Amino acid sequence: MIIRMRLRSLSSLVMRALTTGSLAVLPSLLSAQRGVPRTSPPAPESEVYLVPLTVRGDTVTAGVPANLTRRPGYDNQPAFARDGRSLFYTSNRGDGHTDIYRYDLSTGLSLPVRRTNPESEYSAFPATDGRAITVIRVEADSTQRLWQLPLDGAEPRVLFPDIKPVGYFAQPNDSTWALFVLGTPATLQLAYHGRGTGTVIARDIGRSLYRIPGTNRVSFVQKGAQPWRVMQLDPDTRRVDTLVALPGRSEDVVWMDSTTLLVGSGSTLHVWKRGTTAWQRVADFGFAHLTNITRLAVSPNRQWLAMVADATPRPSVPVNTSAAARHVDRIDPTSVQRHIDILAADSMDGRMTGSRGMERAARYLEAQYRAAGLEPAGDSGTYRQHIPLRLAQGPASAPGRTRPAPVASWAAWDSLPAEQRLRTQHIEGVLSRRGPCTEQ
Repeated sequence: MIIRMRLRSLSSLVMRALTTGSLAVLPSLLSAQRGVPRTSPPAPESEVYLVPLTVRGDTVTAGVPANLTRRPGYDNQPAFARDGRSLFYTSNRGDGHTDIYRYDLSTGLSLPVRRTNPESEYSAFPATDGRAITVIRVEADSTQRLWQLPLDGAEPRVLFPDIKPVGYFAQPNDSTWALFVLGTPATLQLAYHGRGTGTVIARDIGRSLYRIPGTNRVSFVQKGAQPWRVMQLDPDTRRVDTLVALPGRSEDVVWMDSTTLLVGSGSTLHVWKRGTTAWQRVADFGFAHLTNITRLAVSPNRQWLAMVADATPRPSVPVNTSAAARHVDRIDPTSVQRHIDILAADSMDGRMTGSRGMERAARYLEAQYRAAGLEPAGDSGTYRQHIPLRLAQGPASAPGRTRPAPVASWAAWDSLPAEQRLRTQHIEGVLSRRGPCTEQ
């Protein structure tokens, strides 16, 4: 039996409870068009998710992932700004090239750093002074080099004109760069300001290159043999040491601090601490229908993880259409009235869109769904299906009054000024079990 809940008003809430005979069918009080679900392989389709992190001593826990990009196309390679208040990522909006976008964590607004057609930019990372981003630029003639793009709109500049094609990079100190240079095999090269060529340090490396926080050393992934391993390079002495073997064929790692490393493997996230030999599982995002975790970034305050992952389709449940199937109504009028009284109470402030009362009502419905044993049917394994809205001018008879208005897509929502952006949500859950089926 599968029951899917989504209602549009308080009156329909009461009617649905009475006609289905189950208080498990408590709805959202809001309505809008459902966005088209999609499965996103890493390329050319991919999505960036934001995950809250909690660090207590040596223990790391991860919360529920939220989809930041939720649009068709390629969104990948996240990197946090130096102040941790925004997130850079690579995005292809269907016009044949990619730009770097910046997502504001406080407003949810996503805007391009700059439009650079016909050039394309990838793998943005903030410069040490926070005034520019370093990127891989694919130039008009397909040359692929390391560039720096000032955030104030000043002219970009190429850092190493003669080193190409560069794929990824890290900066261990002000004058030294570690570069992943494409080839057969790919090589790790050290490059220095003022010098035209790089020095090859390792061959057959992976794409994860990072400065280890609090040091001038760099980590990279050594392939070639099994298992793949995370290595540490001291650019001053050029000494290379093995840190830890990677699980499976994972190659996307990120440092939380100088001693703590994260890696994704399938739907799971793992942590490794210096002085240990084994990875410990932090989270399994299978509940959110995510797998193939790849690119990772951690905010400077260690409170957020950005990651790229694939969304997996949810399994269908066979429907029993037998003529012998019967559904018996069981209604408890007292319980129905109690829920109505709670949702209609003055403390809910009318449940207006964007109000504190709306949020209280949403949390109440989530608690009831959870208590009834319903599976989350909203975004990213939660009970909430988020809906883009904008603030529009009200009727002429009420000058200065604003009202919520629908927005065609999340991409259109991203383009709105921050003060016009508004979000609401359905509260959705699914009750699954064998037997007669009723779908609402």
